[in-house]
Amino acid sequence: MRGIDISGYEIGLDFNKINTDIIIIKATEGLTYINPLLKLQYSKARSIGCKVGFYHYLRTNNPIDEAKHFLRAIEGLQSDCKYTIDCESEPVGASLRVRRFADYLISKGKEPALYTGLCFYKEEMTSIVRDLPLWVAAYNKTRPIIKSVGWQYSETVTIDGQNVDHNIFDQGILLTSNVNVKPSIFPRSEERRVGKECSQG
Repeated sequence: MRGIDISGYEIGLDFNKINTDIIIIKATEGLTYINPLLKLQYSKARSIGCKVGFYHYLRTNNPIDEAKHFLRAIEGLQSDCKYTIDCESEPVGASLRVRRFADYLISKGKEPALYTGLCFYKEEMTSIVRDLPLWVAAYNKTRPIIKSVGWQYSETVTIDGQNVDHNIFDQGILLTSNVNVKPSIFPRSEERRVGKECSQG
């Protein structure tokens, strides 16, 4: 399935010029930011018959509070896709924050997924988040050889004169009838680094 992801930067985007299957919209960031175009983009994506999803850009606050902020912002909006945690910066403690955010989503019956870059995933994400469905960014000519439900392959494909992130998604990005990722109960020793490895294949 073809897909794009958009945020508050895509001002005035003509949705009638979009030819894709899935649109994933940035809903929130940190503790206070809400995409000012969230509801407009949601309604326009629905109007052209696309499947819709939402993501949150994770910062270094209490991840439970960030998760609550995310769910409040999208309350009443129907998602077809897993609820995505975007973690691509601020590596110290990143895996633990992602895990706690994901576990909160699971406790609310929401299926989580993780979005990040290939290098960041290999270098910074530890074993405690490796069970989460992965949507990976890698701007290569071929899809990375890594288990994933989505591949962001470009950030420079133009729609209506604007550069928009383009993706290939598998069925795994879509919600299932039950939450099939379990909350993690782990000792602190499990928050360990994996080996440094960042080949693009």
